[in-house]
Amino acid sequence: PEGTPLRLGDVVRTQLSTAGAGSLRVTSTTPLVVSWRTYDARAAVAAWPPLLPALSREGARTRGAFEALPSRPGRGGIRSAVSIVDASGKGSRVTLTLTAGSRTLDRTTRRLRPFGCLNTDIPAAPGDLVRVEFSASEPVLALATVTENGSGAVSLVPAG
Repeated sequence: PEGTPLRLGDVVRTQLSTAGAGSLRVTSTTPLVVSWRTYDARAAVAAWPPLLPALSREGARTRGAFEALPSRPGRGGIRSAVSIVDASGKGSRVTLTLTAGSRTLDRTTRRLRPFGCLNTDIPAAPGDLVRVEFSASEPVLALATVTENGSGAVSLVPAG
């Protein structure tokens, strides 16, 4: 009913019948507030990050970059990940290029299903910073997260 909060637990498992990562599209004919959070079982200390804002289709684009994502292994380190979600509903061909300085670490192209999701962990690199560029055949939503290994604290990084 209108005005009633709805809480879905472990959406990837219960709604998508899978494990790992996934995307969820939420639509409404009335104004709607959506927030989400994720639990990271890999963190040394189990912690829930704060509620995070939903991504809006108006922020979708066909290219962009994350300038300097850190990745340092170990309990006192940090790790980064990039998620790309098809926002077109048609599916998209997405290319990710990861570089450290002038060195290309990885370049991959994947086909996303309509509203499908691509998740990539950022590898450790000399100098600790990795640039991630993306291009897509259809508009996508892009989000990077930086997680402190010890505490599980998460920060969001917008694509530039």
